[in-house]
Amino acid sequence: MKITHLALLTRDVQLSADFYKSLGLVPLVEGPGYARLRSVELETTLSLIDATEVAPSGATIYFEVADVDSEVQRLKGLGIGPVEPAKDQPWGWREARYRDPSGYAICLFWGGTSRLNPKLDA
Repeated sequence: MKITHLALLTRDVQLSADFYKSLGLVPLVEGPGYARLRSVELETTLSLIDATEVAPSGATIYFEVADVDSEVQRLKGLGIGPVEPAKDQPWGWREARYRDPSGYAICLFWGGTSRLNPKLDA
């Protein structure tokens, strides 16, 4: 079994879709109250569903990028600043943290050789 699709309840579908497009996701469907985007490298999709009355959950979405610092700079150029700047973590990943327009946590990371097996003694 593999995860191929995620769905998020959002406060503003268009604003959220624009945010995820700036992260590099490609739109598949955009309509009133719904948008679906896909990852370029992977065959994973993300649906955004209008739910203005529902608060976001505690979910974090991880986006793997080969050069976290370059991606942080690219996003800053688009006016999207991190909540936590890029830094090396004790478990071997380099991470930068963001929030999407509905408040979901976003982590841009590079795990290198620790991607699937982070250092547990961290």
